[in-house]
Amino acid sequence: MREFVTFSQALATKFLNVRIAENVVFSNGLSMSAMDFNVDSKRLRLALEGRYMIVGSTEEYACTTYEISPSDAALFAPVAAPPGTKVVLYLKELGRFTGPILRTTELGFDMRLELTPQRSDKLAVQLAWRNDLASMKTEERRGRDRFVPLHDMTILSLPRGRECIARIVNISLGGAEIETDQPIAVGTEIVVGTTRARVLRLVKNGVVCRFLREFEPGEIDETTRL
Repeated sequence: MREFVTFSQALATKFLNVRIAENVVFSNGLSMSAMDFNVDSKRLRLALEGRYMIVGSTEEYACTTYEISPSDAALFAPVAAPPGTKVVLYLKELGRFTGPILRTTELGFDMRLELTPQRSDKLAVQLAWRNDLASMKTEERRGRDRFVPLHDMTILSLPRGRECIARIVNISLGGAEIETDQPIAVGTEIVVGTTRARVLRLVKNGVVCRFLREFEPGEIDETTRL
């Protein structure tokens, strides 16, 4: 009979101790150090819930992706096995995948997704759609949590020790719009008051920046001083 493990149990187990699954045959005869896999670096940060089985084991475990591409996936998972061991993975709304474990990690393991070119192309479209949807939801949340600060004047710290007075047009959990007459390039790291940020884009009379550490819901309001 299969053993089902909740994701919270799985993640707790993983942080406490990563164990290698028992009774799994490492049939290809290669050692971990001898395995050489190329991993697709174009992964998207998506949390997709699912479950998996290690081939040779009768147990089934809950898992969640934290990065995934059309060729591989990184999983939060409670039980790992040596690189090369086959895994059967089921992801909600995406279906069944098979492939070998590439490496074990502190959180679980990375696995290759063995797909036909057609299935790989389809998965790329599905992942892109889900990534866009997640981004839209994030932007909607940020829009709802946007505030016009009561204390809108601040010190803007720029590279090479430069400082200037600037006005905060609005702030959100993830960033702020700053009014300034100083020319600042996109990508520049700045400090708004005491809050570190990076310039995302230029707007009329200033810049929009993203905080290096986002605020939590309820952590800021119109009385917040950055």
